[in-house]
Amino acid sequence: MKTFTDITKMTGLIGPLVALLLMPAVSQSAVFTATSSGSWSSSATWGGIAPGNNITLDQIIIPAGIQVIMDADVMVNGALSSVQVDGALQGGAYVLTVVNGTVTGIGQMVVSQLVLGASASMAFSGSVSAGSLVNNGAALALAAAATIEDELQLNGGAVIIGSGSLALASGTQIIVNGGSISLNGGVFLATQGYTVVYQGSSTSMGIEVSGAGLSGIEIALANPSQQISLSGDLTLDGDLTINQGVLVIGNNSLTVNGILDVSGAGSLSVSGSSELYVTASGIGTTDLNFGSGSSTIGTLSVDLGGSGQAQFQGDLTVQDSFSLQGGQLNLGSSSALTLNGQAAFGAGAQLGGNGSADLTIATAGSVNGSVSFAGGSATIGDLTIAIDNGGSVSLGSDLGVSGTLGLQSGFIALGAGDLSVNGTVSGGSSSSYVVTSGQGSLMLDVDAGASGSFYPVGTDVHFSPVTLAQAAGSASGMFGVSAMAGVLAYGSTGVNMADFTSVVNTSWMVMAEASASADIDLTMTVEWAAQQAVNSFNAGQAYISHYVNSAWDVSAGAEATVNAEGRFELSREGISSLSPFAVFDNNTAVGIEARETISFSFYPNPTVDVVNYTLTGNSGATHIQLFDATGKLIMARSEAGSRGTIDLQGLPIGIYTVRIIDSEQTRIERIVRQ
Repeated sequence: MKTFTDITKMTGLIGPLVALLLMPAVSQSAVFTATSSGSWSSSATWGGIAPGNNITLDQIIIPAGIQVIMDADVMVNGALSSVQVDGALQGGAYVLTVVNGTVTGIGQMVVSQLVLGASASMAFSGSVSAGSLVNNGAALALAAAATIEDELQLNGGAVIIGSGSLALASGTQIIVNGGSISLNGGVFLATQGYTVVYQGSSTSMGIEVSGAGLSGIEIALANPSQQISLSGDLTLDGDLTINQGVLVIGNNSLTVNGILDVSGAGSLSVSGSSELYVTASGIGTTDLNFGSGSSTIGTLSVDLGGSGQAQFQGDLTVQDSFSLQGGQLNLGSSSALTLNGQAAFGAGAQLGGNGSADLTIATAGSVNGSVSFAGGSATIGDLTIAIDNGGSVSLGSDLGVSGTLGLQSGFIALGAGDLSVNGTVSGGSSSSYVVTSGQGSLMLDVDAGASGSFYPVGTDVHFSPVTLAQAAGSASGMFGVSAMAGVLAYGSTGVNMADFTSVVNTSWMVMAEASASADIDLTMTVEWAAQQAVNSFNAGQAYISHYVNSAWDVSAGAEATVNAEGRFELSREGISSLSPFAVFDNNTAVGIEARETISFSFYPNPTVDVVNYTLTGNSGATHIQLFDATGKLIMARSEAGSRGTIDLQGLPIGIYTVRIIDSEQTRIERIVRQ
């Protein structure tokens, strides 16, 4: 039988046992304090048991003067867990991941990679050196002096540089993918070469692009509609690549001293106050994609040196200032470039044409420099000239227009190159025409049997248009027309006959491509303003003269008509060959042949009354004519000898023209009576 004492003893054993059985199964947190320098996994480092590599509840303390060397990756993942480093944590080859927990201390940490989760807290104010820092969502107020050797990944959260500093080693890459970096009293040290990559969703550029060592930016967002926005003016001494997404320049200035590659699913978004400057001296290819639809930019300046190229895509209006100082800017397929404001082209700069691309020059005044096209020639779609204030643009090469040449206001001046229009010509007036002061011509299609093609050409001073019509049964093809000031004695050389005889002070050069030159039956209509007629020209007895067989031919005079624009018009039919044309009247003194083999001298010249002459190379009778400054014939005689005199007594002081003609040749000279 059990005694009371036995029952009491049993009860004393059962109670604690029941309490133990009823107690929840919980783990107890532990505090691990390093007692000597050594490896993380060594019990000797901790004076007993080592903490392990997965810290969920424990507190790790590394006191000042102690160095713990990581010999494996360490993860901190618990709300109550913490790592306090007042000494040194060395883990150059390993990763410290803080998913949930706190990192504190004033010591030194050196790790291969420091990864911070959204629930991580870092109140560390010592120094951190990491190959890479990955922030996956933590709100990190950096009080430490941190150095990143390879990569800073901003996958979420915010890295705020507070009382500490963040330094980037040379070659470091910052990846912005949902996170951000900002300053709040600290220092961002990025003076060596580093790059920034934007991934994920839309954001604005921050201090990550403010370092003096920024050498490149890449934008590769999650989809083409995501945007990266400039927060202010940016100068990049390196390359900018936009593979996917939109870079929004906004009301800012972007300067890229390197290759700007905006292609594929990447694009630029600009406004009328945006400024874009691209300088990549002779290197690579720059792609400028302004996306679908129409865009307007304030300033666009491109200088690609001698061999660099830029490919332009989209419809873009440059509102204030356009400059192409070097390299080649290729107009992309179905693109449209409109130049307003001011425009300038450097001596080595070229445009590359595309048969479906349009160019509109609508500047506030004359374009600085010549517009030249790559390869010496190109074809574009439409060319529109709408230059204000009587300005002009010079064409420095051949150019083909497959669509419409629109002449609204201002002038396009041809040099040595031709402007060939396979489409149509719109406009053309005394305030907007093609100036053909060089060797170039305006080339148009002239269809046989059609009403004719209108050539809005002129000189630097006068609008002198021409209409050409091929008769039915002749050949269709491209004909070229140019107008030049003056009427030269030998068609394209010699003295200017407008200095002394009655003509319209303009010549027209007409040429044809090979396909049309074999069968020519042209009707030519020329137009001129009253101011172009000189030396008492008589528009009532006028004719179009053709320089053919080494002489200007003569036709019966007819009355020129006045059209609705107030210009005189005159036509000539049955033209079967091409060379210079001019408008004479029945009083025009025309020569016969023009080989300029007579040599002669006048003395004294200037003279008071009589001038002597000596002729060499004349054959037979020589005819001498004297004209005053108005072109009036005041003396004519024939001489058989090679010497003689011309008496100027009684004539007004001034300049006189002497014309000497023998049976084969003509020479002209000026003399002065004082």
